[in-house]
Amino acid sequence: KSNRGNLFSDCLLGYKYVVYKTSSTSTANSRSYLKKTDITAGDYIVYENTLCFPTAFVASGGDMSFDGLNYIRSLEKIYSCLNGGGSPFTELPLKITRGEDGFYTVQAECVARSDFYFAAEFPDMGLYVTLDGNGNEVPLADHYDYRFKTYAASEVIRIRDKSGKMTEEDIRAFCHAYSIEQTTTAALAGKARENRVSYTLGKNKMIPETITAEEGDCLFLSYASLDGYRVTVNGKRVEFVDCGLDLMLVPLEEGENAVSIEYVSPYFRYIGIGIAAALLLSALWYFILVKRKKILEKLSPLLSFAAYALSAFIGVAFAVFPLGVYLYKLIIYIF
Repeated sequence: KSNRGNLFSDCLLGYKYVVYKTSSTSTANSRSYLKKTDITAGDYIVYENTLCFPTAFVASGGDMSFDGLNYIRSLEKIYSCLNGGGSPFTELPLKITRGEDGFYTVQAECVARSDFYFAAEFPDMGLYVTLDGNGNEVPLADHYDYRFKTYAASEVIRIRDKSGKMTEEDIRAFCHAYSIEQTTTAALAGKARENRVSYTLGKNKMIPETITAEEGDCLFLSYASLDGYRVTVNGKRVEFVDCGLDLMLVPLEEGENAVSIEYVSPYFRYIGIGIAAALLLSALWYFILVKRKKILEKLSPLLSFAAYALSAFIGVAFAVFPLGVYLYKLIIYIF
């Protein structure tokens, strides 16, 4: 299970099992989609997510590119592509009050058994602040916007603009709360199971069963679409459809489809290029050293400079830069 993830994304990504401490079984038992298993380890109990999507199924849409889309609209597009249209979201009414300190308190009317999302999209997010867990003012854009944040049902959001001119009408115009109800996720999971595709795994390859598809259908697999995969449909080479989730989305033809997915490491190609380049440079060096010694004498200063430059580049690329990234992330983590 993802850390502070939501039900919809956990089910879609195939997080089938959830681990709870024995002291937290009441929380697990309150979630109707979790089924207790006989698997235990020390102080932990394993539950099965009964709404988990299969790892391979036929989806009714083919475009899951998220270019230019915010977080909420990306989720809508995922749902639409997998379900054949529509939106999973229900917009929730907001309860807004203004405090003496100038902060507005914003809270959604919560719906039971739902995933909650809060979104703020003021024209200039830099003008607005909120409070972090320690009560310190922080930029609103770092905490609540369409790009990445989910909104816990018990959480209260506080917003203030630096100019002090914001009104309740502004908040209602630019702030929204949404829910994806458990029944919505369950319905989509049921449809995915109806369109489940079985497959066999071989050495570096995956072979799904013959798939009967309609025009525009795609095969969705919750495997990362890494470089090196070669996909064929009915013997013809195809490319993965662009997917913002970086998962496999294979375009299908109308009718029956014989699909094969094979992995060949792209690094073999790079190794071959490197060997060829090394052989070429060796031949050139031999020609200069044996046949044209005068050329070598003229190139000596340049070769020395190139050697120093190459050493400096390697030092920066493989030592200084990684160390800098590590220190930067360490500082961000600490502060």
